[in-house]
Amino acid sequence: MVVKKQASRAVISLSNCSVKLGNQWALNDVSFQLRAGQRWVLLGENGAGKSVLLKLLRGDMWPTPTGREQRQYGFEKSISSQPLGFKHRIALLTPERQDKYVRHNWTV
Repeated sequence: MVVKKQASRAVISLSNCSVKLGNQWALNDVSFQLRAGQRWVLLGENGAGKSVLLKLLRGDMWPTPTGREQRQYGFEKSISSQPLGFKHRIALLTPERQDKYVRHNWTV
């Protein structure tokens, strides 16, 4: 008997998303799926677009309109292209916020 584990559904999905900041592309044609239960580590040089990607995933930043981009949020049973109603479920810990926690000796 072979038991196949079902793939978990995508909680956040980006397809063909780009972000232009000024005259520079911070992200160009990125597709990514974050599935329920997954954990990711995001590594890269300064200025590589890590924070832009995280802000795009959370809904703090919008993709530059190209006509091809799609972003979907699929928490619980509803699916939406808008982050409204879902942002409270997505935490973004920036280096600035992390420094503040350390400075004040706060714990999470």
